Order: sequence, then C-alpha cells, then structure tokens
Amino acid sequence: MVFFLNTEEMQVDTLLDKSTEETKLLFSSNPTKDNKLNLSLGKLRDIVRPISEQSVLDQATHQGYTVQELESGSIQVLQNNKPILPAKPTLRSLSTALGLSLLNSNGNPMNTRQLGSLLIKQLKESEQR
Repeated sequence: MVFFLNTEEMQVDTLLDKSTEETKLLFSSNPTKDNKLNLSLGKLRDIVRPISEQSVLDQATHQGYTVQELESGSIQVLQNNKPILPAKPTLRSLSTALGLSLLNSNGNPMNTRQLGSLLIKQLKESEQR
C-alpha cells in the first residue's frame, strides 16, 4: 500500500492498494546511487479512481443535503444531487445546526473525514428514534 499524508485536511489518503508484483511495475527502472527505486506520484494519481466511480459506503440526508462516505474514506456533500465543493464548510454548518462539536477529542478542529463520519452517524441515529 502507498499512502499520501494530506496536510491540508490532516488525513491519510490511500494512493495505491495493489500486490507487490503490480506495484513493482510502477517503480522507476533506474535505481538511485544508493540503489533505491522511485515511485512517481504522477503514476499513482492516474490509478486513483475518481470520486464519481467510487461506491458509497454510508450516507445520510438532512435538510436537502446528502452526506456520503466513499470507499476511499473521502466525504462528499450533495445538494440536489450536485456535489458541493469544498465539503467542509457545509459539514461545519450542518454540524453546528445539530449541536455537534467541531473539535475532536484532542481539542483540535475535525478534518473533513472526521466531521463527515460523525455527521452521518448522528443523522442515522436521529432517524432511528
């Protein structure tokens, strides 16, 4: 597996989930002076499936907004079936309206994935009541 640390959202993105044999084919053919092989980020970006092709693992609807958690862990917010980008401001507004904290257990602001997952969980729980 190859991960990417997204410092803007403070989350870890999975860029590649393939077997060792498949991954070896992506490495550069010329080792460095210390016999290290490089894996170009450009090659990995082409492999990652676009959001439109990812399946939805979980979702909830509130006030005309649909919050979806995708198979990559990304959170998508839709209004009238159209994505809202960026999603985080809308997630913050919805969370505040529901009385949810925007801070994680360490007292830091939640990232998009944390906030989206919490919001989906809360909305589903409130539907069951």
